[in-house]
Amino acid sequence: VVAGGEQLVISGMQDITGLRLAEEALRVSEQRFRALVENTGEIIYTVRAEGDPMSGDIDFVSSSVEDIIGYSPEEFLADPGLWSRIVHPDDMEEVWETTIALEQGGGNATRLYRLRHKATGEYRWMEDHVTFRPSKLPGAVTLLGAARDVTQRKQAEEESSLLQSVALAVSEAADLTSGLEAVLKIVCDATGWSVGEAWTPSRDGTALECAAWSVSNEALDGFIRNSEWMTFAPGVGLPGRVWSSGKPLWVRDVTGDPNCSRSAYAQEAGLKAGVAVPVLAGDEVVAVMVFFMFEAREEDERFVSLVSAVAAQLGALVRRKRA
Repeated sequence: VVAGGEQLVISGMQDITGLRLAEEALRVSEQRFRALVENTGEIIYTVRAEGDPMSGDIDFVSSSVEDIIGYSPEEFLADPGLWSRIVHPDDMEEVWETTIALEQGGGNATRLYRLRHKATGEYRWMEDHVTFRPSKLPGAVTLLGAARDVTQRKQAEEESSLLQSVALAVSEAADLTSGLEAVLKIVCDATGWSVGEAWTPSRDGTALECAAWSVSNEALDGFIRNSEWMTFAPGVGLPGRVWSSGKPLWVRDVTGDPNCSRSAYAQEAGLKAGVAVPVLAGDEVVAVMVFFMFEAREEDERFVSLVSAVAAQLGALVRRKRA
């Protein structure tokens, strides 16, 4: 500004200390919040939905989601439909009904469902505590959730129930064959394995013969028809190798195993992972149980231990019948 031939500079000052302090407090608060969220070990998330609460936009997912199911937060933020696609198909209807009831009635709810892991394809059990909050937008709601991995707890519950069912079936079995038939169905139904077989020594003890089987659907009948006429000498095929060793054997993908004499049949049926477990009466292998599934999978020590416990009950049955 020029006044009286002189150039003047007009300036003003404003105390912004309070604003800066508020911004700093907010930043620290957010840091503490995120530190708290990331250390809970749970998947903390928020979803903003208009209309259908199952197809809303995900606003926030904690980084623990990657540790639990293999997907990064960024993948969920970029793809709102990802969550629905990895929920186990058998759980989707109940999850949908629980969510709709919660939206309409308000309050809190707990959803129990399985999510498929990105890398392994295995399903993890989630216990998801959710609540709805009204949104600023008309007709919209915000879903707040905290989901924790309860797979080990669910597995322990299911294994306990399975072993009780097996114990009852074995106690009622007239002989080893009827016990094997009952056990194969119980194990396949409870664990999701697609095929269960039992192989027992022939009368002359030179080979294993098919004694019982269980399949999850009729599409696998062809695999059984091709298998039931076969016999396995000691050390041959998955059953024969376990007959010789007396120890469990896991094959990630039987279609690529040169020691699997039924690899072509397995490939035709779409079967991949296979596991065989001996049934022992003392030191004698009196049967070999074999299970197949449609996915290639690395060894699951927990499943092997579970089937070994089942085999022990069958071995006890044989010892009782011989006594």
